[in-house]
Amino acid sequence: MSPILAHGFANSITINKSMPKTIDFTSFKMFTDISQEETVISNQAREFADVVYKNLPGIAAHELAMRIYKSKGPIELSDEDLAILIPFVEQGFLPVFIDSFKANLIEKQ
Repeated sequence: MSPILAHGFANSITINKSMPKTIDFTSFKMFTDISQEETVISNQAREFADVVYKNLPGIAAHELAMRIYKSKGPIELSDEDLAILIPFVEQGFLPVFIDSFKANLIEKQ
């Protein structure tokens, strides 16, 4: 299951910037429908990294795409990483992926 791209949808992702975040693209839980009661777990690391690599400019986006691609489990996302990813996800993906992305972000204690 590849990341779902779309244009014109927005579903604001709010985050607590004072807490570091992690996300595991190698074990990504994608909601199966609008009820958000069930998920399908899949490795999205290569596909999501490829979408970032092909669609976002700049060395920071390049470095982030490579970290996601090479990940073997959860990766920590800095505020800079989130400033790159959140607008991209909110503006370029369908609501099911936006909600799944938000649900997969974990505050690191």
